[in-house]
Amino acid sequence: MGKTCIFPILIAAIMLAGCCSEKATPSSTPTVLRRWTALEAYEHIKPVMVEWHEDAFVFAISATRDPQQGAYLNDGTSPHWGFSVFSPVNQKATVVALRGEEIVVGIDGRAGYEVPMSGAERLPLEEMIDSDEAVQIALRNGPDATATLDAIYTNNYDGAAGKAIPLSWELAYPPAGGATKARRVFVNVLTGEIVRNDFGR
Repeated sequence: MGKTCIFPILIAAIMLAGCCSEKATPSSTPTVLRRWTALEAYEHIKPVMVEWHEDAFVFAISATRDPQQGAYLNDGTSPHWGFSVFSPVNQKATVVALRGEEIVVGIDGRAGYEVPMSGAERLPLEEMIDSDEAVQIALRNGPDATATLDAIYTNNYDGAAGKAIPLSWELAYPPAGGATKARRVFVNVLTGEIVRNDFGR
């Protein structure tokens, strides 16, 4: 299966990994989990990633709001992060998901679930601005501090414009004022420049 075919599967998987958490019963209170920035989370999962395959690297990152804890991502931190990872030697890809302190290796949270893949582009993690920095840049140029952030992930394609863009943190804010689509801010992961801003500021 080629890279273009499997990317949507893995991206969907990391989005799911970002929002899954332990189910609470009506009589219990959800456990408050540690919140991480994207790069803090990466340092935490890195030993597990290289244990999966020594040559593995991250090619996509995602976090989504946890509806059970009501935890938005307004400060660029989250208890749940998903990292799509690829091993060039083994031509395999999977997801390393972080949930608080727990790490699960496997697509859709299924331990050991990996897929064949022909290639991927490594994220420049050592040079990237962190997720909390991206949010601060967005707040200075778009939404105000009361806006709620539903999702944050790496992206190099602007679907609305139908074109490739510099690798960016994509920040998705819920629709407001009768709008039907989420508003987005794209922040270049290397320079911090605003690539797209739906807030028009």
